[in-house]
Amino acid sequence: MTDMIRDIFLDMPIVDMPNRPEGMVAFMRSEVPDQYKPMVDEWVQGRGGEVVVIPLIQVHGGKSPESSPESDGYYVLPPSALA
Repeated sequence: MTDMIRDIFLDMPIVDMPNRPEGMVAFMRSEVPDQYKPMVDEWVQGRGGEVVVIPLIQVHGGKSPESSPESDGYYVLPPSALA
């Protein structure tokens, strides 16, 4: 299963995202089919990565509205997780 998840990431484009941690790579979580997201979430977190969800509506210089919908988010992980 680990190789399958790693292969999924290797086939996905690396994306830029707001406030990406230094030295980490980011992938769009929306690229993973919904039925596999819980398994991929766990795999990422188990390898020093995280799932980052950003509100679709952000107010610069203020607080985002509480009712703002969230994006599907990003997978952010160290490149070593893909080796």
